[in-house]
Amino acid sequence: MQTILAAVDGSTHADKALAFAADLAAKYGARLILVHAALHGAHAGALAQMAEERGLSAELIGELDEADRTPSPGIAVAGAYTLVPVSGSTLHRLGEELLEKAAETARRRGVEKVSVKTADGDPAKAILAFQEAENADCIVLGSRGLSDLAGLMMGSVSHKVGHLAPCTCITVK
Repeated sequence: MQTILAAVDGSTHADKALAFAADLAAKYGARLILVHAALHGAHAGALAQMAEERGLSAELIGELDEADRTPSPGIAVAGAYTLVPVSGSTLHRLGEELLEKAAETARRRGVEKVSVKTADGDPAKAILAFQEAENADCIVLGSRGLSDLAGLMMGSVSHKVGHLAPCTCITVK
């Protein structure tokens, strides 16, 4: 195993997947590629809470809190949630900060070769495209991410990746 790709989205399952992937990469001396697809459609309040729990920058948390409080038509989902649009630049910064923290975690776990990649668009497609571009031997991802509601309606990212990837896929709970 020479190249391991791990998906990072700030969820608890992704954190566990990161730890597993980092331990695997350290054991085999493999290169670890951390990937993040922008969390379009995620609830601004949930993103702010996740950012605070992960110790991300106060500036970013403030922007997410502001987006959550800003009156917006949003999109009503099942009458329970209103998805408030978060700007692309804020989502991009969120991804960068998550990846920076994840890379630090991987290095602390003994991984010497760590790189990060970001993408926009469908997370499953982005993960598969990075796997192909980097010729990854293995993909490690959490069984559930931050987009649980969309996953329940359209199928989870982990299910799509596991079904379509040409390499070993490890789904971590």
